Amino acid sequence: MMFEKRRKTYLKKTGDAVTILVGAKEKVKINDVHYRFRQDNDFYYLTGFDEPDAVAVLAPNHKEHQFILFVRPDDAEAETWHGRRYGPAQTMKKFGADIAFPLNKLDEELPKYFEGHHKLYYRFGDNEEFNRKLIRWIISLRVKYRSGKNVPLDVFDPSRIIHEMRLYKSTEEIARIVQAQKISADAYGKIMRTVKPGMFEFELETMLESHFRLNGGMGSGYATIVASHENGTILHYSENSRCMQDNELVIVDAGAEYDYYCADISRTFPVNGKFTKIQKEIYNIVLDAQISAINSVKPGVSIAEVHKTALKVLVKGLISLKIIGGPLQAALKKDDYKKFFMHGTSHLLGMDVHDVGRLKNDGQWLVLKPGMVLTVEPGLYFSSKIKGLQKMFKSIAVRIEDNILVTKNGSRNLTPSIPKTVQEIEEFMK
Repeated sequence: MMFEKRRKTYLKKTGDAVTILVGAKEKVKINDVHYRFRQDNDFYYLTGFDEPDAVAVLAPNHKEHQFILFVRPDDAEAETWHGRRYGPAQTMKKFGADIAFPLNKLDEELPKYFEGHHKLYYRFGDNEEFNRKLIRWIISLRVKYRSGKNVPLDVFDPSRIIHEMRLYKSTEEIARIVQAQKISADAYGKIMRTVKPGMFEFELETMLESHFRLNGGMGSGYATIVASHENGTILHYSENSRCMQDNELVIVDAGAEYDYYCADISRTFPVNGKFTKIQKEIYNIVLDAQISAINSVKPGVSIAEVHKTALKVLVKGLISLKIIGGPLQAALKKDDYKKFFMHGTSHLLGMDVHDVGRLKNDGQWLVLKPGMVLTVEPGLYFSSKIKGLQKMFKSIAVRIEDNILVTKNGSRNLTPSIPKTVQEIEEFMK
């Protein structure tokens, strides 16, 4: 079982320590109405359990129970009002817990699992109630320690260990990411064949998100961006309210979430299905930058080097368009390009759309290794607010993004089926 295997790997790294993991709580949307529940990713990664309020304990030195879950109790009335719950008995059967207790037994049962362990792993976070509860338990442990009991007094954050594990995707995880990509790619095909002048951005958003759900996805992995014309120069634009017009480009940045794993894809295409001359020039610069950056992805290359590869192509393009002055090295040092390209080329991808893992550690950029998944997403953005910019460039924005798996000998594009060249896009949209 995938989750059991992960727990075994985690426990090899923590050694003689007890770990407490606290699941997500339901979040209030308005008054007594909650958002759709989504489990905390670290909690789900090690347990697979997806109900609110749960607490997991990993106690490798306990004689009987090494994996313990505290869950919502069986409650027929609550299930009538709010939906099914597993309860302790079904939790043990379905999720492989050695023992499961109802949450009202937390104070009575959980502290028993501290004994026999030298360290405690727990991440102090947003759950203030549980933070205070743990502090009370730690204070009581000191009394036991003075009386000769073997109990943990030092608290460590498990996030670093879990996040290091999450950096490297297993075969099962890659399969989930690929399925998220497939659902997303099909949705992109649908909107690219449907879009036309006079449609609103939210119409494309609605089509994307309904397709995600109808085809097995959990929904969107993040807030869908449908940004036409000047809106495309806003990196995280989310209103999606504008009416799209003839001869404009639209950036769509969206991805399905499938079984807790995300796709993160961007495509830019003409609303009327045909690029203008200047749109085509700018688009091809970004495409060349993206292809060059993707080709640079391989084990041993840093994520910063991938960015530099894309950046050089983009800056050369800006010089060729006479938007900034050259030569290349001087332009790179001068930073004028940052008016038009102001973000990094890549981030990690997985359960989080901006996935966990340190991009920089002690001043050193992350070096790519097999099993990592990252985005490659260069762009150029010509805001109408930029002083001195020629009119023909204003309000043009292009971003192209694919999801790349680092393999033993290089890389694999997980999103190859969505049209990307000018010719492919125009042919597809006819």
